[in-house]
Amino acid sequence: VAEQSVSAYPSLRASDIEDLEIDLPSLTEQKRIASVLCSIDDKISINSRINHNLEEQVQALYKSWFVDFEPFKGEEYIESEIGMIPSSCKVSRLQDVCELITKGTTPTSLGLRFSDDGIPFVKVESISDAHTLDEGKFAFIAAEANEALSRSKIKSGDILFTIAGTLGRFCLVPKRISQANTNQAVSIIRVDQTILPVEYVYSLLLGGYHIDYCTRNIQQAVQANLSLGTLKNLPIIIPRPDKLEQYCLTVMQLINGIELKKDETRLLSISRDSILPKLMSGCLSC
Repeated sequence: VAEQSVSAYPSLRASDIEDLEIDLPSLTEQKRIASVLCSIDDKISINSRINHNLEEQVQALYKSWFVDFEPFKGEEYIESEIGMIPSSCKVSRLQDVCELITKGTTPTSLGLRFSDDGIPFVKVESISDAHTLDEGKFAFIAAEANEALSRSKIKSGDILFTIAGTLGRFCLVPKRISQANTNQAVSIIRVDQTILPVEYVYSLLLGGYHIDYCTRNIQQAVQANLSLGTLKNLPIIIPRPDKLEQYCLTVMQLINGIELKKDETRLLSISRDSILPKLMSGCLSC
C-alpha cells in the first residue's frame, strides 16, 4: 500500500486506492461467477422469506390461543394477574418452569483474556433481530476461562435473551453449538422440559408475549437493562395438559422448520464465502 497521509489518525488518500492493481477475470468469467453466487444468494433470500412466513404462523397461532383464546370457547373465564383467562389455564412464573435462569460474566473482570479461537463467547451483537446466532460475531475464550465461567456455560436447546444494551433479542441455541459461554448482557433460559417443551416458551417470545411486561420493568442506569429477577418473574400462561399437547404439536413443527432453514442458510453462506476465492482464481469451474 502507498504511503499513509500524515494526520492525527492513519489514513489513505483516494489516489492510494486508485493505484492498486487487482486481478480481473474476463467479462464472460465474471458473468459465470455472478451466476453461481446469485443462485446461492437467491436461495438464502428464499429461506429468509420462508422463515418470515413460518414466524408469522407462530405469531398467528399464539394470538389465536393466548390472546383471543379461540380453542377455549365455551369455558368460563377467571381473573388472573395477566387479565381474564380461561378457567382451565393457570399462570406460573418463568423460573417455575426452568432449570436455570442466569447470566454470564465478562472474562476480563476475572483477569481472564479473550482468545483468537477456542470456546465461542456470545455477546449481544452475536444475536440478530432475526433470532439467529451470528457466528461471525462470536468472541472466543480458552477452555480454562470457560471452566472459570462455569455458571454461564451454554447448551443446545437454551434460549438466549439479551438483558442489557439492546434489550429483548433472543434465539434458540441450535444443536450444533455443543459448548459456548456468554457475558452479563445475555441471560440463559434453560427450560425444564419435564414441565414444558422449550418450543412452548420460545413460541411465547416469538408471539411477543413478554414485551409489555419487560417494557414496564426496564431499569434505567448507564444503559437500559432488565434484572434477572424481573426475567425470572415473567408470568407464563399454561393451558391444561391436553390443550398444551395440542398446541405444542403444531408449534413445534413450525419452530423445527424455522431452525432447519436457519441452518441451511448458514451452510449456504459458508459455501458462498468459501467458493468465491476459488472461482476468482479459476480453481473452480462454474
